[in-house]
Amino acid sequence: MSKPDACPLCNEQIQDESHTYWTCPYIRNHHQDCKEITDSQHLTDQLDENQIAFFNRGILNQEDLQPHIDYAPLEEYPLSIGMCNSHVPPITHTDLWLSGYYFGDGSGGKFSKQPTLTRAGVGVHHVDLQHNPYFNASAPLPGDMQTNNRAELYAVLLVTRHAELAAAIDFFTDSKITKDTFYKGLQRAKLASNSDLWIELLDNIDNKGIVLNIHWMPSHTDTDPKKAAKAPEWMLSWHVNGNKEADNLAAAAALLHQLPPYVTDPITQKLTNLKLIQKRLIEITKLLPKRDSCKPNTTDIKKLTKRDILLEKIASSNHRCLIHNNRITCTVCANSIPREAEPITDS
Repeated sequence: MSKPDACPLCNEQIQDESHTYWTCPYIRNHHQDCKEITDSQHLTDQLDENQIAFFNRGILNQEDLQPHIDYAPLEEYPLSIGMCNSHVPPITHTDLWLSGYYFGDGSGGKFSKQPTLTRAGVGVHHVDLQHNPYFNASAPLPGDMQTNNRAELYAVLLVTRHAELAAAIDFFTDSKITKDTFYKGLQRAKLASNSDLWIELLDNIDNKGIVLNIHWMPSHTDTDPKKAAKAPEWMLSWHVNGNKEADNLAAAAALLHQLPPYVTDPITQKLTNLKLIQKRLIEITKLLPKRDSCKPNTTDIKKLTKRDILLEKIASSNHRCLIHNNRITCTVCANSIPREAEPITDS
């Protein structure tokens, strides 16, 4: 017979969640063949009463995934420019970029799937009107928002920032979202998650009289037959080479400001442990006796009318409303709205 407040599995110790999920001898002795339990057993030695949510709920605070502020991305990075052809005049940081073909790409770097550790890079490869490689430009993605999509868009923005007046530019990207959003116009761009970049980009086009066409093409078509099957009919080998060059530039730029291991390792280890803990909690919860269902008692709960809800909201706010001349006016903020023709009813 089970003791009061005893563990339902081992019937020995007073039950608490740490016992149930971590120190119960029944779990340790009778489930050695359960990978989800044995893989996390070593974490028992790390139990911390200040981290109950982590060990007994499988929840990790977002703050625990944030690197120190000293490692936050900069608001701006210098642009690295390199020439592809020694027979053409070199491009400096102050020179305007000419009309032609531009390939852009973004890379989330090694930790692209972990937002707090992501340090993205941007690459742009310029090909002249005769399809000859001209120059490369790359930089780490600036700002706190570090995503691959933002890096892809930032590549287009770089071109419009540096382009000469009335430049005619064909920009090639493997980002469908960048191409699709561009052709949906300003109003759609304003609603995008990277609206700040979109607004600047479209302003650059208007102010400089740039003619910009954005073309989508799949990446890695030279090594992936499935992607090659999706290639548009106009795509030629120089397009493939241009995309590959932009991809390499973006990856190198991301690597340039990747966080050091002594910053990333503790965070990635927490995430690894979190997955182990979550799997453990699920398996052990499945072993526990079923609890009696408990339906909330709603008989004493007063049903609020629409008028009650409105009055309650007004009372809990800083507004003080009066009705005057068929308008509802707040004596605190002085704002007013017309009174509805029909009063609020309970129907």
